[in-house]
Amino acid sequence: MIRLLLILFCTTLSAQTIFIDGRFDDWNNIQKLQIDPAGDGASELDLLSVSVAVDSARLFFRLELADDLSLQTANKLTLLIDSDNNANTGYVFGDLGAELVWVFGEKEGAIFKADDSVKITHSDIGLITLPTVTSKEFEIGLNRSSIPNVNEALLSAESFRFAFYDNQVPDGDRLPDNNGGISFIMSDHKTNPWKTIPIARWSQDDIRIVSQNTLHDGIFDEIQAPAQGRIYQALIPDIIAFQEMWQSSNQSTVEYVNSILPLPDGGTWYSTAMEGHVNTVSRFPILNSWSIWGHNGSRIMAVLIQVRETGESNEILVINSHWSCCGANESRQKQVDATIAFLRDAYQPGGDVELKPYTPVVVLGDLNLVGDNQQLNTLLTGDIQNEEEYGKDFAPDWDGTAMTDIYPMHTSERVAYTWRSDREGYSPGRLDYFVYTDYVFEVQNSFIINTRTMTENELKSYGLLRSDSKNGSDHLTLVADFKIISVSGSK
Repeated sequence: MIRLLLILFCTTLSAQTIFIDGRFDDWNNIQKLQIDPAGDGASELDLLSVSVAVDSARLFFRLELADDLSLQTANKLTLLIDSDNNANTGYVFGDLGAELVWVFGEKEGAIFKADDSVKITHSDIGLITLPTVTSKEFEIGLNRSSIPNVNEALLSAESFRFAFYDNQVPDGDRLPDNNGGISFIMSDHKTNPWKTIPIARWSQDDIRIVSQNTLHDGIFDEIQAPAQGRIYQALIPDIIAFQEMWQSSNQSTVEYVNSILPLPDGGTWYSTAMEGHVNTVSRFPILNSWSIWGHNGSRIMAVLIQVRETGESNEILVINSHWSCCGANESRQKQVDATIAFLRDAYQPGGDVELKPYTPVVVLGDLNLVGDNQQLNTLLTGDIQNEEEYGKDFAPDWDGTAMTDIYPMHTSERVAYTWRSDREGYSPGRLDYFVYTDYVFEVQNSFIINTRTMTENELKSYGLLRSDSKNGSDHLTLVADFKIISVSGSK
């Protein structure tokens, strides 16, 4: 058993309203519970600080590091929670007796009780960590009620103690450094109630766009198709951007959407003449499409859509994307470099593609952002990495600034993950995105549909089943309602 010296640092904090979305503004008024000196450990992983918050459902950590880290890969950063404040029970670590041990990079952990231990997965403890890309800061969320400890929740006591340490090398960095761990008292955990996001449009003039990774042509699967169909019928979208349509033709996709969302007067949905496994369908006419990456747009396809018959701003460009998965950092960087190069060409006169000035643009889809944060940075700012092949950097909004990441949230929870699979080792992550040109486009409403956490009244009113998100796909449904802003700024 490991015996290390830790120092007890005890304090009481009032809980704050925390959103697990990979951003940290909501932590600004929460003091750091423990600060660790930089460079004091023997490992490259250098822990700097931790903040803690709690509400009736979850325990939250904000962890700050000296350098970028991919939290779910190639590390042995470990969290220990001594839920009963008893050093003689659980896994002994200094003066902690940890009932919960979780190793982030190995994606596994254990619950300890007396001399016994039980292996656990992320789903057993409701673990969510964001961002999914490399970062110097992470939000970590655990479900208080679902953490197993024989017949009671692990975090049911008034207080607990915890520690983080790097077990990659002997004498790896620890937080805190000395005996006893960090104590947190949960006596005051009142929080503002979450106001459920309504799925109705603010205005019927809004343009509703839905993004869905269908999971292997799921709209034609006998189990997935009904589940996804109920979601689309509840949302009544104008444009649906499908990904993972590996074996499906555009015609069959249009026929499916016509069957579940029939248009008045015998109308039909539009799709592109160009086939690809990213498939965009629209109530509005599709004027043109371009392959940005892959054979016939198989990975990234730009689609020009006429959303109004007349007017100054009557077209939008939707870039439906399914970037390469998993460890393919190099491929994803090329794909985002190519996307920015396409926009540079489309914005500037005389290129192969020429948009009307100030055409609103939205880049969406399953971007598979699970590696280097540079890929997201390039998409937002236009910082092309391979300028020899893809040309110079280009700020991708029409006013010469960065594009905007929407960060949709679940309608029923303060979380922003878009992918979840309880059968896999990775905990829920944010893989799917809406990024847009906010100079000429305004988001009226945005959200993520997760039927697993909706109330019974919500499910009934929308005609949904609790199992629809789970059965439909491993990716959740993203929704954004847009309003076009004219060049003059008047709406």
